[in-house]
Order: sequence, then C-alpha cells, then structure tokens
Amino acid sequence: MDFSLEIKKITEELVKLKDENDELKKIIQKKIFLPGNDSSKPNNIIEFNPIPPSKYFTLQSEFESLLSVLPDVVLIHINGVIVYSNNAATELTGYTHDEFIGAHVLEFVNEEHRTLIVENIKKRKRGELINGYELKINTKSGEIKEVLVRTSGSIYSDSEAVVIILIDITENKRAERKLIESEEKFKKLAEFGPYAILMYQDDKWIYANSAAEKIFGYTKDELFKMNYWELVADEKKGEIIKIGKLRQNGELAPHAYELLVNTKQNDTKWVYVNGNSIKINNKNAGLISLIDITELKEIESKLRSNEKN
Repeated sequence: MDFSLEIKKITEELVKLKDENDELKKIIQKKIFLPGNDSSKPNNIIEFNPIPPSKYFTLQSEFESLLSVLPDVVLIHINGVIVYSNNAATELTGYTHDEFIGAHVLEFVNEEHRTLIVENIKKRKRGELINGYELKINTKSGEIKEVLVRTSGSIYSDSEAVVIILIDITENKRAERKLIESEEKFKKLAEFGPYAILMYQDDKWIYANSAAEKIFGYTKDELFKMNYWELVADEKKGEIIKIGKLRQNGELAPHAYELLVNTKQNDTKWVYVNGNSIKINNKNAGLISLIDITELKEIESKLRSNEKN
C-alpha cells in the first residue's frame, strides 16, 4: 500500500476541517520539572497551559485508519499536548490511546532528554528545521526504549500541529553496545539483525551483513573491493571521507547523521547513520549501522508541501 499518497490525500482534507468533529474532553495543565531543577524555585518550573477545548478534534476516520496500521509510532501534538496516537504507540509503550490523549509529550520522555525536547519545541516555534535525533522514552512497565525521532509540521483541525514518527531502535542500540565489546559477538548478532551494519579499515569495507547487501544491492565480495565513500552521493562524499578518516585515526567524529547513498541499481536512498570507532587487530576502524529512511523522507516532503499550500 502506498502510504505516502494516502497520507497526502487525507492530510489535505485535514486543512479543510473546521468544527465537524467532537471536542476532546481531556485538557491538561501540568507542571513538569526538568532534571536537576529545584522544585522549590518557581522559575525552574516549565508550566504548560492547556489549549482551548475548541482546538481539539479527532482525526477523520479514514486518516486514523491509515495511521493505525503503520508499523512505526505516530503521535500528533499541538503545543506539546498529544491529540492523536496510533496502535503502534500503544504496542511500544504500553500506554492506551486514552492515556496519550491530553498528556504532554514530556511525560513519556526519559528525564535525561527532557531538556532536548523543550529546546526542540522552542526551535520549531521559531520556524527552525528539526533534523532526526535519538531519544529515550519511558514505557508504562518502567522499561526504557530508545527511538529515532522524525518530526514534521502539519495542520490538525485548522491548528498548527507537529507529526511525530518514532522508530524503535532499542535492539539496534543494544546490539551496537554489545558488538563493540567483542568482534565475535558483533558478527554473530549483526548478521541476523534487521539493520545494515558495516565496518571499514584502511579505507576499505571489511565487514557487511546481509541487511547491507539488501540496501545497496551489492554482494559482500563486491563491497569489500570498494572504498567506504564510494556508496555516498557526490554532494556529501567529501564530508564522509573526512568523517571516515577521523574514525580511522581514533579521533572524535560526528556520531549520527542522515545521508543520501547510491545503490547498484542506480537508485538513491536516504539512510540514518550511527557511527563509531572500534579496534580491530589493535588498529582503528570505523563501525556504522544504517536504517533506510527513504519512505519517511518522502512522507515528510509530502507533509511540508501540504503545509505550504
């Protein structure tokens, strides 16, 4: 099913909504303390005033049906207050739809990342672009999940809103930490994982799992003959060469970023990259994991186009 086209179609309908749906009853006015704040000092409190009830409306049934079957978490908030959650949100966190609606997004964010969310909300209000970032969230059971966050501005019931897409990368992050501890564990776990994982040393790929073959279309033997930058689109190639050299020298390099890459089939794909330096045979090497985010980038483009219209 082409979710991008369906979302575009229904999002356009959202812009036309005025007062057709029932008002949501849950309105919050909560005081949330950031980590390390002294609760006795009023100026250390972030207070979120509720949006007038007239601003709350349920999504049109067809849009809700579409989002409900997406495998990734989708939340929509207005000024930080959640007005929609899909089924995947409940599956990942354990919180019900009713528990999400009317709650502030900060309530589900792990303490160490709450300041980041507040700053991102402020940036979006100033019209600044928010790139993808990683985040820890709290589940109802107390478990911490690590997610990749994608956000895009949109219109919800005639109000400016933010669509949040969360990709669960908990297992991927756990795998990365374990794999760095042991080369052998790395190879066993990476080969059967859902994420593309590659390693390079002396500018050449020296390891690639099956997921990497699937993303790029090259076999492992073909990849091992290539320099690590050969897969990168021309406009980013120089930057990636520098990052790779830093990792191979054991120096500090950017950890996470988005990248446009080329495939064997002459297609281009967007990937989200996590990278680090590791030691292989007492020599520095680069380790990266990739997630294909091409479909999400297409959806974001459609939402931004609709927002401009």
